[in-house]
Amino acid sequence: PLTVVLNNEAMLEYARFAHFLWNLKRVEHGLSCAWGRMGRAGRRLFRGELAVDQRRVELLVSEMRTLIQQLIACAH
Repeated sequence: PLTVVLNNEAMLEYARFAHFLWNLKRVEHGLSCAWGRMGRAGRRLFRGELAVDQRRVELLVSEMRTLIQQLIACAH
């Protein structure tokens, strides 16, 4: 068990970090779901200027997903 190696203060920090990582995974899942919904529905619905805005949103979601995945990878 970790309590043999880590003191109480370190265990608290470990718990906070684990909670942070769990929240990142939840955000990653939400972004993945949003990405899938946008991909399925968006291309059929938007034309012209709205399509340009949608593409910007898709790029932003993609960049956010990449950032979250990199943060998670660095933590492991």
